Amino acid sequence: MKVKTDAELNRELSVLLGYEVIERKGQFYLFDPFSLVIAKSGVESLLWTEIPDYCNDETAAREVQKAAIAKDLLGYVLNLSIKTKAPKYFLDWDTSGLDGYFFNANAVAMMLTATPRQRAEAAYMVLKGDERS
Repeated sequence: MKVKTDAELNRELSVLLGYEVIERKGQFYLFDPFSLVIAKSGVESLLWTEIPDYCNDETAAREVQKAAIAKDLLGYVLNLSIKTKAPKYFLDWDTSGLDGYFFNANAVAMMLTATPRQRAEAAYMVLKGDERS
């Protein structure tokens, strides 16, 4: 994944989750995924400062994490293990429910304590449809 600034990643995640900006009669409106207007401005770029901060806010990170897990649980877990540098092992047989991958307690702890940025990056890879790393 190309390194993105927090603002770039937040904007791309917001679009993937259903946020959009629509222009009407010279005014720009930011709609949330439920089609509710959450902000308006004469300048489109100002509206994107009103989206959730998935890279730094714990609650927002959980929101995007939930969406990624709903789309591809295994992909999210594997991408999060890469982002947190959590060691994973591959077994010749599937006993874990994760297609043969096994995580020890230290690896699980590393993923449970992932930063919002790490969770946002792992979720982005799943929501965007990038190949698992």
